[in-house]
Amino acid sequence: MAFLCSSPLLFFTMFMLSFIFLMCYSTDTMNLMNGPIKDSQNESLVSAGNRFELGFFTPEGSSPNKRYLGIWYYKVSPKIVVWVANRDKPLLNTNGVFVVSNDGQLKVTDEESGDMHWRANVSSRLQPSVTREVTLMDSGNLVLSDVLYSRGVVLSRTHVWESFLNPTDTFLPA
Repeated sequence: MAFLCSSPLLFFTMFMLSFIFLMCYSTDTMNLMNGPIKDSQNESLVSAGNRFELGFFTPEGSSPNKRYLGIWYYKVSPKIVVWVANRDKPLLNTNGVFVVSNDGQLKVTDEESGDMHWRANVSSRLQPSVTREVTLMDSGNLVLSDVLYSRGVVLSRTHVWESFLNPTDTFLPA
C-alpha cells in the first residue's frame, strides 16, 4: 500500500524544510557538473568538517580591487589565509571564476575578459571515463582527483594535483 499525504499543509511544510536544507548545504567538492566557483556570487567550498574554506578574498590592508583565490580557516576572524592560488596575478575586479576546465585543469580566470590568472600544473590528461573533482580537505589541502564511478559508487580515486605540493609561506599543523 502506498503512503498518501492526507494533509496538503504537512506536505508543503515538509517540502519547504527539504528545500531550505538543500539551500543551506555547503559542499567540499566541485567538478564540471556542478560548475565553477564565482566571486561575483560569493561562492566558496567548505571542507566537510567545516575547518577550511576556499574562495575569493581581498587581503586586509590591500587595495580593495585586488582579488585572490585562497584557502583560510573557516569562520575565524580576522581571516587567516593559508594558501593563495593567484598570488602573482590578482584579479582587479569581482569577475573571478575558479573552475575545473573541460581539459581537466584547475584555473582562475576573469569571467568577463577570459584572462587566465592562475593554472595548476596538472600533467595528466583527463580520461573520458573519469570525472575530475576538486575537494577541499579538512587538513586545508585542495586536492584534484580523477574519480571513476559505476552506478554512483566510487570505484577508484587518483590524486593528480594538490595544493600541499605547491606551498606558500604557511605551514599547517598535521
